[in-house]
Amino acid sequence: GGSVSVSAAQRGEAEKFSCGSGDRNGSESREDPHLRHQEPLPSAQVPLCSTTFYCWNPQHRFHSVLPRSTVGTLSTGSTLFYHVLLFIGEESVAAGEHLELTDSPTWIIDPIDGTVNFVHRFPFVAISIAFTVNRQTQFGIVYSCVEDKLFYAQRGGGAFLNGEPLHASGQQDISRCVVVTEIGAERDDVALSTMTSNIRRLLQFPVHGVRALGTAAVDMCQVATGGADAYYHIGMHCWDIAASAIIVQEAGGVVMDTDGSEFDMMSRRVIAASSAAVADRIAQVIQAFPCCRDDEDNCGCGATGVN
Repeated sequence: GGSVSVSAAQRGEAEKFSCGSGDRNGSESREDPHLRHQEPLPSAQVPLCSTTFYCWNPQHRFHSVLPRSTVGTLSTGSTLFYHVLLFIGEESVAAGEHLELTDSPTWIIDPIDGTVNFVHRFPFVAISIAFTVNRQTQFGIVYSCVEDKLFYAQRGGGAFLNGEPLHASGQQDISRCVVVTEIGAERDDVALSTMTSNIRRLLQFPVHGVRALGTAAVDMCQVATGGADAYYHIGMHCWDIAASAIIVQEAGGVVMDTDGSEFDMMSRRVIAASSAAVADRIAQVIQAFPCCRDDEDNCGCGATGVN
């Protein structure tokens, strides 16, 4: 179950990153009229394969016009999402909804993680889907669309990439680590100074290297694969990391807050690492800048975290 079929031609069109000139109210959209039941794809792959996206850039911040309808597709267009109780996502915020993670079964979805990448055809764009009960993620799915890589994990069931088991590197020595992070969208002096200072501090250890792909979900999955040894970020949102966090954990990695405390996906701060030793060392070095929690309304910090 949980599988939907789309044509190979349609999938090819999705991989071209079709972006049009939809109006600023997001009213213009097109559904591909040639949907055919030919090539089975997992449900997580469907949104970019069955929709033409229209993007608009208000003040240098890109937002996709269609992900709201994509969430609707996820909730009604496949058996996996047929019985939906609660949703949390970027489009919920855009609609003015208050975000609160409760004990109730909840879907946390980011239909396009890496929107700027998507607009510029930079080849790291992901669909991120997580399901929580009692405020804990039960399973997570991250589909890196251009790479055609499907990462997934279930609590207690391990982590996988295209069906193959995933294992974090287990690296203990931070000087031998490749660390992934993001610059983010914040442009105020405090945020920029803190972000650049954190990178400088890590490079002066020195860590082996620092990388940025432009999508938090894919960044964290690199830790699960062992290709990277750590990821940290301040200012992202719960829908960016809810799925990838459990993937890292089930691959044997560690996920925590940047202050070293227990991971709280609503805090907008995260460290994911190959080992507790590396995570703790990063927590000792980096500093955070003020950003309101995802479950706080109008806290006044001005941080958006949009990539």
